[in-house]
Amino acid sequence: MFDLRTLVILMISLTIAIAAGWLTVRTGQPPAAGILAGGAAFGGTLVLLDKFVR
Repeated sequence: MFDLRTLVILMISLTIAIAAGWLTVRTGQPPAAGILAGGAAFGGTLVLLDKFVR
């Protein structure tokens, strides 16, 4: 289905997104802001790692 490189990049991106969302909510922001921060972190990490891991 997916190769190992794709799965590793997705898992790292997901981990960073969860951490960013959790830290955003822990600082007192509403959950919607945490979801937006997590989504932005996921997208940014995905693009960065896709270009970095070649």
